This record gives sequence, structure tokens and C-alpha cells, in this order.
Amino acid sequence: MVRKTQTAKQHPTQTDHDMVPPQPPEAEDLRTRINILEEEIEQLRFDKFYKQAREEPHDPAALTLAVDKYVRDTGDGWLTVLTSGTRTSLPSGLKVAVTSTANGRDYGTITEGVLDGTRFDVTAGNLDNSYRRVSDLRIKVKHRAGSPVVIDGVSYDLDLTISYKESGTTKNAGPFPAKTAKDPLPYGTHDLEIADYPHPAGSGYGAFGTVWFRIGHNGDRYLHPGRVSLGCMTCAPPNWPDVYRIVNASRMDSRSVGTLEFVAPAVANRVSKSTSAARKPAARKGKA
Repeated sequence: MVRKTQTAKQHPTQTDHDMVPPQPPEAEDLRTRINILEEEIEQLRFDKFYKQAREEPHDPAALTLAVDKYVRDTGDGWLTVLTSGTRTSLPSGLKVAVTSTANGRDYGTITEGVLDGTRFDVTAGNLDNSYRRVSDLRIKVKHRAGSPVVIDGVSYDLDLTISYKESGTTKNAGPFPAKTAKDPLPYGTHDLEIADYPHPAGSGYGAFGTVWFRIGHNGDRYLHPGRVSLGCMTCAPPNWPDVYRIVNASRMDSRSVGTLEFVAPAVANRVSKSTSAARKPAARKGKA
């Protein structure tokens, strides 16, 4: 369970928790506490930036002449733009409204996601006229019927399947190995948000490893790749590109991509029946 990172696109050199050689319990506990404090500081920085961005005056009239564009695909799933002069990362596929182009830069307003309504500018040529879209995204996660799947020495005891519609056709993908531990994700159906900002903890998991999707509209649980789970829904890294390409292309509304349902294990109601036949009471003879 990792909290939001700074808005600026970063590639820190920190080593992920599960890549560190085994250490004494005291050292592990101290490391965890330090990571939590660092994440809380980043959360405060993000909250300050987000509040300032939302409070900036906007010109609704400018959007009437705007042209819808989409953040282009990139190697890691992020494009760096400027919002009020601050370097900010936007996820590939995010919809924006371009209001003008001048001096080799596009100017406009973000129209979906966590920064919906925020003005930005970016070097011209980084926005596309269209982007792949799928709908009716439903992710279902169930406990595996058999033994956990072991990948690179890590056990995954859940199966994650995806259903969605593309061009009117229902499609399915998976199951993909997944896990949730420590403070596990509550059972039930949760909204899944559009990707917010790069998460450095995923930088060691290959392409799109830093693109995470928040589960619900508050808190710090995410759908993401990884080998360690602290309460998020964690997918095996080798399968993450396949999961990412579907989830990132989906939209349920301007804030969410779809839903994620974590299914509670079925409890068999076993009713034990007596093997001995029930005896009927002998009928009493009445007087004639």
C-alpha cells in the first residue's frame, strides 16, 4: 500500500523493499517506518500542488473553441507537461482540450482524471487526435482453487480476470496471478481510477511499472505490479503490461476506468445428516 508520489516525473534511485537482501526484523521495521514517513511527505506536497492547481482561475469560454486531444503513448506511460510552470506527469491516453498553439507549444486544459480542470502546456506534437478506448471494464479477483502460482520465488494466491468491450465486442483477458496481504483489500466492488502520477516504487518492474490505478476515490490502495503487497492488489510484474494496456485504455467516466471486484471465498454449508433412519413413534391403539 503506497501513497501518491510527487507530481513531477521522477526516477529515484531508491531500492524497492522486496529487492533488499534479508535483514533483521528491527532493520526491516525501521525501513518500513522511514518509507511511510517519506510517502506522507510526498502526499503533503501533492496535496499542496493539487489545491493550488484547482484554485487557479479558468476561462470556460476558451473551452468552447477547444479541440479534444489525447496524451500520446510513451515508453513508460507518462508525458511530462507544465502546469503553472511546474513539471507534471500525465498518463498516456488522458483526454485534454487544446485551446491554442503558439511558439511550438500546445496550451489547454486537462478534462479528466485527478487534475481535471487544470491548465497545462506542452511541446507541440505530443498530443494525438485519437486514442484506443474500451468500455465496461470489470476486473474480478478470486482466490485460487489450487496452490499459489510461484513467479521468481514469489507466491501469488489470487486469480485476476478482466472483461471489457471494444468496438461493441465483449472480450476477456486472464487469469493473471495476483496477491493482497498485510492489510488486505476489503471484499466487494470498488471503482478503479484513471492513473494519477508516477509511483517510484514500481520503477523496478519494467515497462509501465510506475503506472498505478487507485482503488476507490480516496485512500492509498492501488492496482499495481509488484512482489510485495501491503494492502493493494498486486499483479505479477511479467503480466503487468497486458493488464496495463487494457485498464489504461478504459473509461467509465471522467474519473474512473471501471470497477474491481474482490470476491470472498465461498463457504460450503455442509449439513450433516444422520445415517440412522428416524423412528416413527408406535401408534397407540384406541378403545373400540
